[in-house]
Amino acid sequence: GGGVVGAPVAIAEPGGARIVSENVVAPTEIDIEVASPAMRRSVPVKVIPARSGSSAPTLYLLNGAAGGDDGSSWFDQTDIRTFFANEDVNVVVPMGGAASYFTDWQRTDPKLGVQKWATFLTAELPSVVDKRFDGNGRNAIAGISMAGTSVFQLSLHAPTLYRALGSFSGCAQTSDPAGQAAVRLVVEGRGGGNTVNMWGPPSAPAWSTSTSWTNRSQDSPTRSAPRCTQPRPPAGRADRRRSRRLPPSGCAPGDIRTAYWLPTGRCPPSERVLSRVGLERPAQERDETDDGADDEE
Repeated sequence: GGGVVGAPVAIAEPGGARIVSENVVAPTEIDIEVASPAMRRSVPVKVIPARSGSSAPTLYLLNGAAGGDDGSSWFDQTDIRTFFANEDVNVVVPMGGAASYFTDWQRTDPKLGVQKWATFLTAELPSVVDKRFDGNGRNAIAGISMAGTSVFQLSLHAPTLYRALGSFSGCAQTSDPAGQAAVRLVVEGRGGGNTVNMWGPPSAPAWSTSTSWTNRSQDSPTRSAPRCTQPRPPAGRADRRRSRRLPPSGCAPGDIRTAYWLPTGRCPPSERVLSRVGLERPAQERDETDDGADDEE
């Protein structure tokens, strides 16, 4: 893979994050810089404050594999400015994190540096946002492409933080060879990092504990993972063929309802994409998807 294995890095103690700069771009758009002890740097965050200016829920939107760079963010590629302009919800878009999977990496990567996104997003940023923008503690999170995988992992990391999550073109399964290949294509192929620095070698436990496919909570009363998954049926025939159904699970009042949709991407990826990292699809899965382009956006 890309890069070399770095030295282990300790996880910073949660807390201590603070806003170090603020720029009012428009009446309904504020850019802040949040100093993160976990990340060991300041992280840019774009915010659309709630219309009322009073206590409101918060929606976190995570960018895809490019981390929002080069015109790839939710602000650049969607109409969230106008869509949320009159809504009573804080919309928070962290910038950066290209090829990071917004997870806590085990080691500092020579190419991508310190990556402690899970700690930043779940233990540091929410309290900062709630204090500055009067968040009421009702949170939701959604992500596209690479971040469509991350939202599942973050709900495993902080099982009581989010009331809802949305995944657009995300991949819920990262522990099998095909899922690992999809992750490597982003981290190593696009970002130049090394997945060994992220979750260890392919046989390491972190690859399994980071996938919601195998970590749906069955019996735990502590909700160690989202317990209720409700796949959203894609609109078109091609999209239905490309979607991978999640295993059925029981839904109970209060459980996270997960919108899981793969309208443009697939997991496992196509044979052509797998071949780029020296793998092939298991025989039983070859009839589930078409062969075609399947890179993360």
